[in-house]
Amino acid sequence: MTPATLRASALRAAADRRAPGRAVGDPSPADPARCYRETADDLSTLLDSLDGDDFEAETIYGTTVAELLVHLCAVETYCRAAVEHRPYAGDLTGGHLGLTDPSIDRRDRTGLVARWRAGRDGVVAVADDLSADELSAEVTFHATPLRADQLLVTRSFELWTHAEDIARAVDRGERPPARPCSGRWRTPQRACCRACWPACPPTVVSRSGSP
Repeated sequence: MTPATLRASALRAAADRRAPGRAVGDPSPADPARCYRETADDLSTLLDSLDGDDFEAETIYGTTVAELLVHLCAVETYCRAAVEHRPYAGDLTGGHLGLTDPSIDRRDRTGLVARWRAGRDGVVAVADDLSADELSAEVTFHATPLRADQLLVTRSFELWTHAEDIARAVDRGERPPARPCSGRWRTPQRACCRACWPACPPTVVSRSGSP
């Protein structure tokens, strides 16, 4: 199950006026690597449709699309390091990860997209090679302990959310409904993440900007 199909299921449940918390059937198993890969591919397709002006469009976070992509470049690097149990060399302080990284040139649009895709490919390559034991092994992400498979699914929802943020900023495709971008919970991410992985620590998706 991917974020897009989970969203459709959640909306159908809401339309049917399902009582909160009531099961809708047997849970569907999720392949964490596939979930991440397919969601990243959706974002990659969206990036192909952007032109130079689109990268300067403002997102709901007050950053440009280019700056949001800088953030994602850093997060892919951090995600891979976490899954491989390696320390992350970047700056983990501040708001959106990566925005203060001088090594990422946000003015080079082609290079920026290529850098994000290289980071995505690195995460996919590592995730596809993980054994069942490695997927259930504990990793640390933003000082939060969770399993590697939970991290991949959580990242899938971050990519899904930011793809919608970009589409909304450039008015491309279906625009998502308004949602809070500050405060303790970003409700759609929290609901979807915990629907896929009930044991996923809620603190992973409680940051106001991004996990």
